[in-house]
Amino acid sequence: IFSEELAKALGVEFHSFSVDIPALSKKYKTGLEETARNERYRIFEKFAEESDTVSAIAVAHNATDNSETFIFNFTRGCGLKGLTSIPTVRGNIIRPLLSVSKKDIVELLNEANIPFVTDSSGAVYGYNWAQTSGGLAVNTKKLALYGLETPNTTNEMFDCFDKIYHLV
Repeated sequence: IFSEELAKALGVEFHSFSVDIPALSKKYKTGLEETARNERYRIFEKFAEESDTVSAIAVAHNATDNSETFIFNFTRGCGLKGLTSIPTVRGNIIRPLLSVSKKDIVELLNEANIPFVTDSSGAVYGYNWAQTSGGLAVNTKKLALYGLETPNTTNEMFDCFDKIYHLV
């Protein structure tokens, strides 16, 4: 409802799609979060392909998401591809906020008195826990409490991981 009302207030065309994620999750034998993400991108890409006016889809991933993804992948023992975290551009998907922390985005929105909502999937699916090969579970959502939410370079991310290692 928030997005629809905001689009209307801004005079922007609005489209809504509904998908049965639990049923698709069972069908594809994937988790709910992964299924929802895959379906979101499938719908975005299909919409862009069928549109005469849409050539790119901007999503709101930020530096905090990128750091969380890096740490989640790293602690699960990923390869080099996983260490790249979230790409700025993948096909027609762009992420213009990838170098900006969630904290900075929220502060800016509050200062400018711009209404916003936050993704509630964390409340639905719980925290992201990354299991390391040594059996240590890391709550990737809690890292922001340690000021580790926004490293933007590989060097900063490895430094961040070193700090986490010494916290546990």
